[in-house]
Parts: sequence; C-alpha cells; structure tokens
Amino acid sequence: MENFEDIKIIGLNEKSSKRIDNTEFFEINLILSSSAPIEWIEHFDKTWKSHIYLMKREAFVAGNVLTITCVPDELEKYHLPELNKIIDETNKWYKEYLYQKKLKQMKEEQKEKEDRELLCRLKENLFGKK
Repeated sequence: MENFEDIKIIGLNEKSSKRIDNTEFFEINLILSSSAPIEWIEHFDKTWKSHIYLMKREAFVAGNVLTITCVPDELEKYHLPELNKIIDETNKWYKEYLYQKKLKQMKEEQKEKEDRELLCRLKENLFGKK
C-alpha cells in the first residue's frame, strides 16, 4: 500500500493569489502539504460541491494548491474551517480507499495463487511429476 500522509493546508501563496477583475473577490491559492492524488482530488471536488454552508465559495485542488474564490476577510473566519473539515473527510476517505484497493489486490493475488496450485495438481494428476 502506498504511504499516504494526511494532506493539510500549510500556507498561502500571496504571489500567485490575485484580485478578480475590479471586484472584491480574490483567487486565493492555499498551499497543501503535498500534491494530492487524482482520486483524492475527485473526492474533494465532489464533497466540496455537495457541502452546504452559508458563505460557500468556489474551490478546487490542483497538485499541491487549493484555490478558493472569496473575499480575503472571509477566509479565516468562514472558509478555512469548512475547507479543513472537507480535507479531513477526504483524507479519511482516501485512507479507506487505499485499504480497500490493497485488500482487493491481495484477494486477487491469493486467487491467482490458488488457481496456479490447482493447475499444477491437475498437471501432476494427468501427466505425473516432471
């Protein structure tokens, strides 16, 4: 099973964050502790889109960056707690996903081993040991 450490928000990239046109909204780029695997990103996106709270804004993950469109003053009070909640949920989901994937792989390997043993016994019964 691949080694997975929980992904967390660890910073804000002020150089790549920017105001959207002449509005009060910014695209704020938050730095994640590591690049997110595609399955993790897909689950985060799906969960974020279905998550409901009053001040919700558009957010998405690409690599090790989480971009949220919001008014900067809202980030700490409203969005960061909600983003962290979804990230925690996604980390838990991803660990279970990896566990199930490994379990399936082990079952397939065991089945293949049993099939090989069956065929080996069949060969011995039909043609003797060689």
